[in-house]
Amino acid sequence: MNKLLLGTTALMGAVVFAGAASAQQVTTTSPFTVTIGGDFRSEFGWIDDDGRTSATVDGTNSVESRFDYRFIIQASAKADNGLEYGVWFRIRNGGGGQPNGDGLRSDYKYIWAQGGWGRVELGDADDVAWQTSVFAPTVGIGQIDGTATNWVNIGYLSNSPNGNPYMYGNQTASTKVNYFTPRFSGFMAGIGYTPEETDRGNSIRRLDSAGTYQNQVDLGVNYTATFSGVGVKVGAGYKWAEAKQTNFDDLGVWNVGAQVSYAGFTFGGGYFDNDNAGFTAASGTESSGWNVGLTYAVGPWALGASYANISTDNSVIGGVRDDRSDEIFSVGGVYTLAPGLTLNLDYYHFDAETAAAGFGGVVYPTGGNEGNLVVLRTRVRF
Repeated sequence: MNKLLLGTTALMGAVVFAGAASAQQVTTTSPFTVTIGGDFRSEFGWIDDDGRTSATVDGTNSVESRFDYRFIIQASAKADNGLEYGVWFRIRNGGGGQPNGDGLRSDYKYIWAQGGWGRVELGDADDVAWQTSVFAPTVGIGQIDGTATNWVNIGYLSNSPNGNPYMYGNQTASTKVNYFTPRFSGFMAGIGYTPEETDRGNSIRRLDSAGTYQNQVDLGVNYTATFSGVGVKVGAGYKWAEAKQTNFDDLGVWNVGAQVSYAGFTFGGGYFDNDNAGFTAASGTESSGWNVGLTYAVGPWALGASYANISTDNSVIGGVRDDRSDEIFSVGGVYTLAPGLTLNLDYYHFDAETAAAGFGGVVYPTGGNEGNLVVLRTRVRF
C-alpha cells in the first residue's frame, strides 16, 4: 500500500480507551499517517453443477464473470507517551441496493489503540474467536476459503451465515469491543463483547423480534513460535450469546486448529462445533466440521490444496435423525507477475447433500448440489 502522509502542525486530544491510557492529557507533535490502498479483482468462472432453470428444464449459464473492488483507508498516530491509535475502514462494491451488485457498502470499520498493555478495537471488527483461530492454510483465491460460494450453492456452506466451512458467525463484523493481550512467549489471548449479533454501523436494534442473538462474549487464544526453522501456529476460540427469541437456544460454538510450516511448505487444519447455531430449537439441527490443507510457496509461485467436510444432523418426520454431509475439495495457485499484480487459478469439486436453496435464479431439483467450478482471477493490489 502506498502511504499518503497528511501532515498536521499539531494534534492535541484526550484519549480514554478502556483504561488503556492514563487520565492525564495526551499530546503529540507527530502527524497522522494515512494509508490508502485496496485491490481490484477480475474473475471468470466455468460451472458444471446440478442447477437448472426449473425443476425439469436445463438452461443455466456455465460461463460467468464478476468484478470486485475494495478500498482500505487507515490512519494511525503515536502519542508522546507511546500510545499508538488510529482507525481502519474498508468499503467495497456488492451492496447499496444497486442493480448488478455494484453499489458501495462498508463492512469493516473500527477505532483501535495499543501499547504495552495490549490492544483494543471499537467498532465493526471480526470476533476475537475468529481472529485467534487457525484453520487449513490457503493461497491465492483461497481454495476452500475462497470464492466458490459466490458462484454456486454448496448446501450448508452457502446457506449458513458464514459462506465458508468455519465456525458460525466468523465474518459478521458486528459492532463490538475487542481486547487482546500482548504476546508473551508466543502466547496471546483475547476477549470481546458484542451487544447485538449481525448489527453494525449506526444501527440501533431494540426489539427481540429483530435478530437472533445478543450479549455475545468471545474468548480466544493463539500461539506462534519457530523452532530450528519449523514454524508452529495454534489457535482456539469460543463464543456464547443469549437467544433473543424463544424458538432459539442460547449460542455456544467453538473451534480449534493448528499449522506447521517448513521450507516453504505449510500443513494444517481445524475443527469446529456449531451446535445448533442459526437454527431453531424445534428443528433439532446441529452442525460441525473439519478441514485440512497443504500449501507450498517458492519465488513468485504458490500452490495449495485443501478439503473441508461439514456434517449437518437434523430431525425429520417421526423424530428420525437425518445426517447429511457437505464437502468441498480445491486445488489452486497464484503467480506474481509484477509487484501488486497476480494471476490466480482455483479448481473446486463439491458434493452437498444439504438442501440447496435458490441461488442466482437457479433451482436445484434434487435438494442438494454436486459439481465442479474453475475460477480464474486477475488481481491488482495497491
